[in-house]
Amino acid sequence: MKRNPFKRVLSLAGIALLALATFSACSDDDDPKPILVEDGAYIVGGSTASTSLELKGMMSSGLVEGEGYAATPRDGMYEKFIYINGGGEGFKFVVKTGLQETSYGIRPQTAGTLTLAGENDQITATVDTAAIAADGENFTVQNSGFYHVVLDITSESVFIIPISNWNLKLAQDVELPVVSLDQNGGSWEKTEVEMRKGNFKFRYNTGWKVITNQFTIFTNYGGSMDELSFGGSDIAFPLSMEGIYTVELKWDPIKGFTSTFTYTGDVVAVDPATFVWSLIGNAFNNDQGVPAEWNYDVDFTFQSKSGDVYTYKIDEVTLLANGEFKVRRDHDWTTNFGFGGTTFAGDSDNFVDADGNIKVVATKKYSVEFELNWATDARKLTFTPIQ
Repeated sequence: MKRNPFKRVLSLAGIALLALATFSACSDDDDPKPILVEDGAYIVGGSTASTSLELKGMMSSGLVEGEGYAATPRDGMYEKFIYINGGGEGFKFVVKTGLQETSYGIRPQTAGTLTLAGENDQITATVDTAAIAADGENFTVQNSGFYHVVLDITSESVFIIPISNWNLKLAQDVELPVVSLDQNGGSWEKTEVEMRKGNFKFRYNTGWKVITNQFTIFTNYGGSMDELSFGGSDIAFPLSMEGIYTVELKWDPIKGFTSTFTYTGDVVAVDPATFVWSLIGNAFNNDQGVPAEWNYDVDFTFQSKSGDVYTYKIDEVTLLANGEFKVRRDHDWTTNFGFGGTTFAGDSDNFVDADGNIKVVATKKYSVEFELNWATDARKLTFTPIQ
């Protein structure tokens, strides 16, 4: 599992040194002991919980969307989730390197906004933006609330993203109402949530990202239920845990985010024999006799069940050279399978990976069998040529 980038832990040696540094002096003649502070970037100011360099205001090393949506470190970038009071004194960024501390504020005449309306998987929000300058004016926000603040030294830019809601992203977004939220922490909770086998994430403002001119900012948590990871992979929810739950998301200004799933009731088990699995793509003709354009399904028919393994079959289909396809459930993209993770049998050499899709090498007519282990999602496609 990926580590939560918003968890900072002092080493035992660091804790010991910190204790020594803050221990009361034995006499008035002793020199005051300095408070040890980790190198890094901090948010400091009267509109926040930190008016000096302390862990509560320390930012995490920034992660951006890389190849394959992977969470990728970016040099010179820092980010933090934080509660900020509107108006007032505002805040600055302080970057500490050894004994050197550099304060950053707003570069004159650079403040602006980035308006997002959910396009390209982005959130819905009005984001405050500005360029930074050493010893510039303080940053402020108009409204008190919870924010995702991103400082990028490399591009000399700041993004202050207001968070209006947190959601559990299942097939649809399930909003988690606010229970409590202030500078010392926050909690969002939803009761009577039906959790089924599958994958989920937590995300804010019903989007996955914020796209800037130079990089893409994550707005979601994945990883695992035990350890959330910013921008991490989907969180798997197993068949054995299906039920009704109270779902809670908690935020601590030092420890970051944690989640709790409390089981409160049963759900009626679904019957995979009733699922309609199909091929979807452009590797076969549609009902008009011309190649489909990812808008036409060729359905499997349920055949049998053995333990957790369900078998479905297409009696006859002609698969076209250079065409691509996937397998999906109930004519919907919520659950779909491509090349990765799928076992191929029969005439398996006639199929290759095409960026996750299954690509046909040569045109042939097949009988196709699809086997799915409902408990584990292990799956196999068997292609038997028809002469």
